[in-house]
Amino acid sequence: MLLIRQECAGDAEVIAALHAVAHTDTDIRVPALVGELRKGSAWIPQLSLVAVENDDIVGHVLGTRSSVGGRDLPAIALAPLGVRPDRRGRGIGYALCSAAIATADAAGESLLGICGPAEFCARAGFVPAADYRIDWSGPAELYVRALNAYQPAFRGEFHYAAEFGAPVPQQPVG
Repeated sequence: MLLIRQECAGDAEVIAALHAVAHTDTDIRVPALVGELRKGSAWIPQLSLVAVENDDIVGHVLGTRSSVGGRDLPAIALAPLGVRPDRRGRGIGYALCSAAIATADAAGESLLGICGPAEFCARAGFVPAADYRIDWSGPAELYVRALNAYQPAFRGEFHYAAEFGAPVPQQPVG
């Protein structure tokens, strides 16, 4: 049985290890990035979610404060998202993403952004950012999902939290 819950204080080392094996194909050090995000103002604790199977953390997603259009309009980036390689293909990434969407929507957030495979993003209800007149200069396509509090004024360039330093590469999902 899969359980999605908020990250607890004792989960940090397991989450770091999970991202280390889930992101071997990227050029950023995801475990270090998660640690830096936890220290910064972009950290949204209620959007740091883990997927648990048989008492083992098998996936993690982090929602971080981001913005659109000159950093004036609040948005959330779902990044990083990682699933243990031996658990991929079982819908864990989708379950994490769905829980993050519901949590953000319930909290009155307006817009989510994610970089990832087109099929995964579409399945989770994300559309290309350009469909909402949101620009992105990163190497992978940005997808967005409008939530109930979304306003049409959300236009301009999407900005990840400063801790990312550079655009987020496409991430493997499960």
